[in-house]
Amino acid sequence: MTFLFGGRPPREDPELAEAARRRREAFARDIGDEHTLAWSREQPTGTRHRRRWTPVILLALVLFAALGAIPLFRSGGEGGLVRRQCDRPVLGVSPARVAPGGKAAWQAAGPESGPYLLTLDADRITSDADGRPTVPSGRLLAGPFGMPDCRSPQTLFDAPAVPGEHLVTLFRKTPHGYSAVARAGLTVR
Repeated sequence: MTFLFGGRPPREDPELAEAARRRREAFARDIGDEHTLAWSREQPTGTRHRRRWTPVILLALVLFAALGAIPLFRSGGEGGLVRRQCDRPVLGVSPARVAPGGKAAWQAAGPESGPYLLTLDADRITSDADGRPTVPSGRLLAGPFGMPDCRSPQTLFDAPAVPGEHLVTLFRKTPHGYSAVARAGLTVR
């Protein structure tokens, strides 16, 4: 029992192994089992028969692992709501459906030139007397911020307490004020 509790396995006695092989052969001969007799004669005691399909199965597993890793390599290890993109601004909100007052996340990507503002339920942005941006209706979620490396960090915000469809909008500063460059919907239920 020492083998079951962490000890070394017992050594196989060659005489006992040969006696067991002869008993198996005698029993196979008695019942007419030609397959066991043929196997007993081919294989010396103590060796294992190597299966023919083992290398094929091993190769299939290696190919499966390699092909399964391709999407991971192609994504470049980028996690987040949106992919890094320097051509045009994009905005992602997750989850698309949230409970009233729950947490949601946003992330934006786009050209590094900014600055950018993010609003909830606002259709325009104005400036006060000091030149600071203000939101006449809705709520300012973030900004002004830049997007170094063409993507903002993923950031949490509190969803509205009012159920319904809401709009998260990304604004970018232009010479004529702020203009909407990307939008994402948010359902509060």
